[in-house]
Amino acid sequence: MGSEVKILTFTLDDAGTSKDLFLSLGDQLYKDDPNYLGPSAQDLSAFLDKERNPIFEYIFSRFFVALDKQGNILGRVAALINSRITNGEENVPRFMLGYFECVEEYCICKQLLDAALTWLQEQGAQRVWGPMNGSIWTPHRFKLSHFDERTFATEPYNKSYYPSYFERYGFELKEKWFSRRMDRSVLDSYFAPQKERLDKHRTRVLERGFRLEWSRREDFASDLKQLYLLLTDSYQEFWGYSPIECHEFCFLNAKMVHLLIEDELILKIWKGDELMAAAISHPARLEIQKESVDMVFHNAVSAAGRKGMNALGNILVYSCFEKVKEVRFPYVIYPVMYEGNKAIMNLSAGDQAQLIGTYGMFCIDLSQRS
Repeated sequence: MGSEVKILTFTLDDAGTSKDLFLSLGDQLYKDDPNYLGPSAQDLSAFLDKERNPIFEYIFSRFFVALDKQGNILGRVAALINSRITNGEENVPRFMLGYFECVEEYCICKQLLDAALTWLQEQGAQRVWGPMNGSIWTPHRFKLSHFDERTFATEPYNKSYYPSYFERYGFELKEKWFSRRMDRSVLDSYFAPQKERLDKHRTRVLERGFRLEWSRREDFASDLKQLYLLLTDSYQEFWGYSPIECHEFCFLNAKMVHLLIEDELILKIWKGDELMAAAISHPARLEIQKESVDMVFHNAVSAAGRKGMNALGNILVYSCFEKVKEVRFPYVIYPVMYEGNKAIMNLSAGDQAQLIGTYGMFCIDLSQRS
């Protein structure tokens, strides 16, 4: 089929059939896949609207679609440049490929990647990362394993053959993450022997001027502005960190409010007026009865919080797990944690937690490409 494929390109300023086909491909490829959680063509259209999405003030892009001779879409990819990153920042993606989707034919994937990488090389790219839709603040990473597991909201998801297609082309797996799931009995067995110690430690934390504050769902918009300060501080040590403005962060995360089906699922730890740590818990999938669904748990501790009190994260986790048990969710997921994360590895020591997914970021060196 490779010789019958036509590659077309467009920009976000263009309107027409190519852009419409680009938006529709995800719905077509995953229409019979119960694990696919979006985005829908409508959601993606809103995200790629330059007038609404502020990240496209500094993310330069070119979009490519592969069509058969009847004009049916077979694949798509975007070539993206984050202009806030300089070429000298080797491990921070400046040039990247995102929004990749493709039918199960490698020759089509290759033609798409050829076109996108040629355009990026013409813009000065030497190293290209993918998949990444603009920065670490947008969807990125391929899922690598455990495709038989039910997906959860915020988890990367893709066709299982995508990683092998990228590697076949010449991309190398450079960074890796994982997700683990624990049931209530694991949490009980882990925390029960430490309950007295953790309760005393939490009391000492409060006596030292810290305070714990649960948020209501209706406060999520103001919570986002507080979380922006915490996460941009906390994530600076992470792979691929790139700057982001508060209004951009709020735009990208505003829809998470729909996952907060109950109040008191966001916990914040303050020291005076400074947010030191926070955690968000939300159901993995909204369409399932909560007595049988997993609870996804995200947490972050500021640099000052990590330095001033190493166990602050433990108090955050312990307090949230107490709340999770109150709202009857029987399982907890630690989602997409960076490989080597010591906290979750300690918690899952002795195979107490089940591995439910691994994820990867790929990179290709274009310096030898003709």
